[in-house]
Amino acid sequence: MGRPVAGREEKRSLRVEMSAADFELLEQASTLFGVGKSDLVCRLVRASGGVGIEQPDVWTFC
Repeated sequence: MGRPVAGREEKRSLRVEMSAADFELLEQASTLFGVGKSDLVCRLVRASGGVGIEQPDVWTFC
């Protein structure tokens, strides 16, 4: 297993289970916005945490 590169933020992974219909919506949104599915989920989490609070641009890459 490789070592983390100094100065880089550690990334974590998450497995998400969803219905076939929700997965289809995720794929459609991913295509519509031109980003990968995991990046889209990351951005949605950031945006939902900032509801009602001014946050930095959530559409920057995760």
